[in-house]
Amino acid sequence: MHRFRNLIIGLGWLLIAGAVCTPAIAQQPLVERVNSSRKNWTFRLDLVADGFGRGNVIRTYLLPETGLSVPQAEPSRSTIEGRDVQPSIGEPVGFGARTVETVIDQNGARRVSIEQSHTTYETKVDEDAAAKRAWPEAPWGDDLLACLEPSANIESDDAGVIDAAMTWTRRDPKRVNPYLLAKYLTGETIDNFKADLPYHGRLERVSQDAKHEPGARTGMRFVADRYNINGAAEVARTSSGSPYDLNYFLVAVMRACGLPARVVVGIDTKRPQEEFLLPIHMWAEFFVPDGTLTDGVVTQANGEWVPVDIVKQMAFSSQAPLSRRAWPYFGNHLDGETLIPFAFSLGFEGERGEVRERDLVEITVPEGTPDPGARTYIVYSESVARGRR
Repeated sequence: MHRFRNLIIGLGWLLIAGAVCTPAIAQQPLVERVNSSRKNWTFRLDLVADGFGRGNVIRTYLLPETGLSVPQAEPSRSTIEGRDVQPSIGEPVGFGARTVETVIDQNGARRVSIEQSHTTYETKVDEDAAAKRAWPEAPWGDDLLACLEPSANIESDDAGVIDAAMTWTRRDPKRVNPYLLAKYLTGETIDNFKADLPYHGRLERVSQDAKHEPGARTGMRFVADRYNINGAAEVARTSSGSPYDLNYFLVAVMRACGLPARVVVGIDTKRPQEEFLLPIHMWAEFFVPDGTLTDGVVTQANGEWVPVDIVKQMAFSSQAPLSRRAWPYFGNHLDGETLIPFAFSLGFEGERGEVRERDLVEITVPEGTPDPGARTYIVYSESVARGRR
C-alpha cells in the first residue's frame, strides 16, 4: 500500500500530464523493437500418427503481433507426408489469434507438419511517454474485453485475487495511469510472492521419434500436463507458485484492476532443455491505449501491448526496482529476441489447473472413423525470414 501512495506523490506531475491531458491523436509507439537484435524463428508442430484419414481436420492457432514479435510475411505452412498443402487461416478468435486448419486429403497419412514463422526482438520502452498515457474515456472493444474477463488459471474474479488488487491500490486503481499501475502491480507481486515451485511436476520418459532437419533445436514431444500449473487463485491463497502461476496471478490482478492483460507462452531458446521437457516460458503483456478510437471504442488497433517478464525480472533482482526507474524486463525485454511465442495459454479450454495436449492442437475426426492416434512434437530452429520486416 505504501508503494502505491508514494507512487502517486512522487509522480504527481506525470499524473497531471497523463490523466488530464488526454491526447486527441495517436502518439508515437511506446515500445521500440530493436531491429539490430531481431531473430527469425520457425516453430513447427510435427504430428506423428498411426494413420490419419481423409477428412480429418487439424486445427492450430497462429499468433498475431505481440509486444516483442511479429509474424513473418508467410506465417504458416502445412505439409502432409512432405507434400505442401494450403492451410485455411480463419478470422481472429481469442486475443486476436487466428485458427489454422489443415484438412487431410488422403487416407493412411502418418506425418503432418504445421509450421509458423515469427520475427522476435529485444524491446525498449519510452518510460516518460508511457507514464503520460491516460485511461480511455471510451469503452473497451470486444477484443480487449476478452482480456478483462476471468478464464482458466486467470481467476480475476477470485476473492483472494480481488482483495490483493484492491488492497494494493487502496481500492482506486485508476488513480494512476495504465502503465504505472502495471508497474506497481508487478512490483507488489515480486515483493509479496515467490516462484518456489519448479516449472514441471512429474517427469517420465517421452519418446523423441519426430525427425527434423539439421539445425533444429529439438524434436521433443509436447505433453502439456507435465507442467506445474495451479492458477492465480492458488497463488493468492498460498503466496507461492510456479513461474507459470506467477504470470497467471499478475495478469489476474491487472484484469481485476480493469487493465486488459494476457499471458504469452513460448519457447525460451536460452534456457537449457531438461531431459524429456521442453523449455516452455511464459510472460505477461498489458495493453496501453494511444488515444485513438475505432468506431467509438478502444480496440487492439488503438494502442500496443507491453511485455512484462516477471520470471526474468525476479531472476535479475529479488526485489522490485524503484517505480520511477526503467526495469530490464518491464517493457525493456533484454532477451526478447530469444523467445518464440506460440500460444496465449497453456490450458484455456480446460478446468482450472488442467492442461491438455489438445490446447495446442485439435484434431477433428468424422463420426464413424477411427482415431488417428496422433502424438504432437515441437521442433524449432532459427530461420531465414520469408518476408522483409
